[in-house]
Amino acid sequence: MVQLQAVTGGQPHPGIATEPGTHAAIPPGALLQLALGHRTVPEVVDTWPDCLLRDRRTEQFLAAAFPRVSVQVWPRN
Repeated sequence: MVQLQAVTGGQPHPGIATEPGTHAAIPPGALLQLALGHRTVPEVVDTWPDCLLRDRRTEQFLAAAFPRVSVQVWPRN
């Protein structure tokens, strides 16, 4: 059996989320939830800890671009 012995802090890996031109870093699953209108931006940020929004303006834009949509079930004829 393997047991955790220690936890040490480290530097984050430089990537797209740390570049100055990046306004948001959203995992594919979270982006799909936003695009389909299943979750709102605050729900995505709370659910996915690796979802990063650079500033409040980016959050407001994403909320306006991807509103929550109620599910519509269409009957088959």
